[in-house]
Amino acid sequence: MAESHLLRELENLQRGVTSDVQWWTDAARIHWKGFWLRPEFVKASVAIGKEFRPLASDVILASFPKTGTTWLKALTIAILGEKFLSEDADPLLFHNPHELVPFLEVNKDDNGRVHWSGTKFGSFFRRGEIGDWKNHLTPEMAEQLHKIASEKWVGSGLESRSRGNNSAVISAKARNRYLGILQYIKRSNERKTSAILACPGQERLRIVGFGTFAQFLAKAMIKQGHSLRATSRTDYSQLCADLGVAFFSDVAAFLGADNDVIMICTSILSFSQVLKSMPFHSLKQPALFVDVLSVKEHARDTLLRVLPEDSDVLCTHPMFGPESGKHGWRDLNFMYDKVRVREEKTCSSFLKIFEIEGCRMLEMSCTEHDELAAKSQFITHTIGRILSEMDIESTPIDTKGFEALVQLRKNTESDSFDLFNGLYVQNRFAKQELKNLEVAFEKLKHKLPKRNVEEQEANQ
Repeated sequence: MAESHLLRELENLQRGVTSDVQWWTDAARIHWKGFWLRPEFVKASVAIGKEFRPLASDVILASFPKTGTTWLKALTIAILGEKFLSEDADPLLFHNPHELVPFLEVNKDDNGRVHWSGTKFGSFFRRGEIGDWKNHLTPEMAEQLHKIASEKWVGSGLESRSRGNNSAVISAKARNRYLGILQYIKRSNERKTSAILACPGQERLRIVGFGTFAQFLAKAMIKQGHSLRATSRTDYSQLCADLGVAFFSDVAAFLGADNDVIMICTSILSFSQVLKSMPFHSLKQPALFVDVLSVKEHARDTLLRVLPEDSDVLCTHPMFGPESGKHGWRDLNFMYDKVRVREEKTCSSFLKIFEIEGCRMLEMSCTEHDELAAKSQFITHTIGRILSEMDIESTPIDTKGFEALVQLRKNTESDSFDLFNGLYVQNRFAKQELKNLEVAFEKLKHKLPKRNVEEQEANQ
């Protein structure tokens, strides 16, 4: 109904199309609210005007290409993010403004190509010189923009005065506010440079086992400017080359290089075997060994048993993966246990990687982790596997609860069965939780006929 109404309104507007005006493309234009626009733009504008209901908290950035959009995004983040002024968590320290406020960029080199709007790509870009607007806007158009700006700037401290060049004059109050923001951004850049110079990534991070999860972690570490090397039973040399990671097929040469942190990113079931096969005598210096397994007592005991005595041990569990962490790691749990740490600086620098990404840092013992994980992660995987064995599928009458179960099945199936097997075999608390699940299921089964008998007796 609304769509039909919009189409009728668009048809009425199209009566304003003129054939006397020569455009740079053959597409028709509609004269709407003082501007000549393509029909699809008018349709979108009418729809937004009639249907869009902005929230009080909405912030909409609208700028022409190459008019300072990057600065506009940074200024907006600085204004809205005052809570970061004295904190290391300032997002501008470690992210480009375009990462925080993404948008679709247009390629300046059109090479004859045409944008979806019918406009050549090169037409989106001006010379970038002060006063060049006079070559593109008539005095009437400039005056209309001046009026619009004056209306929008009311109460902002900015004042648009109609002078010969229609320039905007900034009041002293607005000027001080603007200079304060620029000073803040300058401090942010200085802090960012200092952070990079003292960044934990300047240490030498190494990865054993470069599968999907290791690649997922590596991409974030590379983004922070870390130096990475990797080794794996599978040849990932081409992938590593694409990522800028040095790949070693020779494990002895890998260990013999200068290493500060060595991450073990193998599967749970292969963890012990891989560690036992590594020639640790090739190590040139003591290193911090870090595991990322979903079971912690097994990882702790194996590392302490196999590694040289002078090696430090940090057990961790990033409780997220490529799917749950695809939009960033902020507020995602990262568990760690400093099992044997003598070089506190190296350990702290490694943990800083995840703090910078915004993870919720949880320090707890390996035993406490496994007990809690058995009640949560293992049970979740178990229910998901049961649903997979039942082969449940979406139906035309799905409830939200059932949709969640279908999604749980899909999420579980995206993980290997070896992971589920490892969660059971290498977590001593999982066996008891499986028994608890079986007992609970049997209790539930017995409640059903008992309740039926009680209802029948009550009706007699």
